[in-house]
Amino acid sequence: MLLLESDSEKRVVLIDALRKAGLPVSGASSIAEIERWPDDLVITDARCFTQWWKTVGARFIVVLASTPEEGAEACARGATLWLPRECSPEWLVSVVRSVLNEPPNSGESLH
Repeated sequence: MLLLESDSEKRVVLIDALRKAGLPVSGASSIAEIERWPDDLVITDARCFTQWWKTVGARFIVVLASTPEEGAEACARGATLWLPRECSPEWLVSVVRSVLNEPPNSGESLH
């Protein structure tokens, strides 16, 4: 999975949470930094959302949106779903697991 987030601190926190949950993830701050195209799931800021992600292989696209309107617009254009940009890392992990149909790790908190 790929997490595309321009805020380096937020990117590190989210990647750390996903990895601690046993989910393989790579991160980038922009499309130009992507080393490998995603083959499963892309988590991206609404500003970087494009339907093109599905063309290059992503089955699911989770958009981190600053407003409900921004999230709804992304979904109308083909995103799988959206979350508030400031969602907790645990919430993101829970949603990613749900999208990928993976059970939580034993003892993992989803709150």
